[in-house]
Amino acid sequence: AGPDWGKLKKGKGKPKGPGDPGWQYQLKHFNLTGDAQSINFNTGEAGDLVGLSPSNYNRRPARMGGAGGDNAQDGDGHGLGVPKSGTGKDRRASRLPPATFTKPLSNITVHEGKNAAFECNVSEAEAPVTWYINDQPISSQRVQTLSIGKTRRLVLKDCVLNENNSTITCALDETTKTSGQLIVKEEPFDFTDKLKNLKIKRGDKCELQCTVNKPNIVLQWLKDGKPITDFQEQVDGLVHKLIIPITEDKHKGVYVAKYLDVQTEGHVEILGPPHIVKPPVNSVLLVGQSVVLTAEITGTPKPQVTWLFKGQPLKSTAAKHQIDAKKDGIYTLTILKGESADEGEYTVVAENPVEKVQANAKVNVCTKAKVDKLADVAVNIGETARILCQYSGHPTPTITWYKDGKPISHADDQRLVITQETPTLSLLTISNTTMDDKGVYSVKLTNIAGDVEGKANLIIKRKFKIKYLSLYFQLNLFL
Repeated sequence: AGPDWGKLKKGKGKPKGPGDPGWQYQLKHFNLTGDAQSINFNTGEAGDLVGLSPSNYNRRPARMGGAGGDNAQDGDGHGLGVPKSGTGKDRRASRLPPATFTKPLSNITVHEGKNAAFECNVSEAEAPVTWYINDQPISSQRVQTLSIGKTRRLVLKDCVLNENNSTITCALDETTKTSGQLIVKEEPFDFTDKLKNLKIKRGDKCELQCTVNKPNIVLQWLKDGKPITDFQEQVDGLVHKLIIPITEDKHKGVYVAKYLDVQTEGHVEILGPPHIVKPPVNSVLLVGQSVVLTAEITGTPKPQVTWLFKGQPLKSTAAKHQIDAKKDGIYTLTILKGESADEGEYTVVAENPVEKVQANAKVNVCTKAKVDKLADVAVNIGETARILCQYSGHPTPTITWYKDGKPISHADDQRLVITQETPTLSLLTISNTTMDDKGVYSVKLTNIAGDVEGKANLIIKRKFKIKYLSLYFQLNLFL
């Protein structure tokens, strides 16, 4: 069986047998894949694709003489212009027609810095060619030439703008030539290495870097859409840098490097330790009531916040502790149904990859002060009046006495003495009472849970009524 011509058209066909298929197969492979191998033959070699019998070849008339000439092709496939025994090679060469171009060069357009490939076909596989640019020989350092079968190719490397409209010529001889135009266009500007998103620790140096494809480019730098004026660009060849020596929070944002209508952008995020803007404050928790501890915390990246009670982490529950993270960095801990066991130190801890910070607050569980006993008192003028106040509260409240709304001071009137009989029992003693001592006496109880007041009236009775009554009885007895 012969070769699979379907595979051969796809560049997959392979010759079979020990023989080499010669330039026909190589040219087919080159046209399909661009891959070629230079082959030199020192002696004439017959080449077949295995499986294809000579009778299946399309017969070709001899190049020398007519159909009945000495060198005409006979039935066994021989005589294809090959000299018979006793004839010289110069005789065969002298009778071959001159080589010509069967496929001329085409105009090629490339961007500066790129390679340009020119290709043509000749009528004779052995025909040598010479390449020119603007009628001058091309330096071998800039070109790569390739000859496979009847195909001739020139690759001109690293084209430059001043070569625009140059003429590339391939010549068989002084009169047989083909030419194509080389058109070199300016390569459009582009960023070959774009800006990247950066995360920089506060206080560290930040370098925004990009690479362009052309030298001597002046970039415009912007931050959040506004031109940057406080930092200078550094250029090293095609590499452009914008350097911020010491980063601060204000340096976060979107940075853009721009040239004409082409730009690249990168986001800069400033990493900093968490900052407790407003720590929780010491609070009072009334028995049976609720209290909320609040902290305002910032940080980039956003910190993870944990609440502790006496050093142990708290979990959010519906019955006792509710932990919430609100907008704008507000974090809260709500303590429900206060009881004495809830008293102690609470800690808020904020942590991110940069650092961990914390703040403490003390919660006191209290009962509001209460006046348990404070009654009106009545005494005769000149007698001693004693006003008792029994009270309660946790922590134990302080007590202040007033008369008609003004604080009572022993220094102002030494007849008035305040004594603390027990931690929750206060006694106001007024000696040698006068009519001026009557009035409203009040107490104000204060603890961290708040204030409470109590009042009592002091009544002073006159003795003249008793004297008059005694005199009345004496007169009646005398009469």
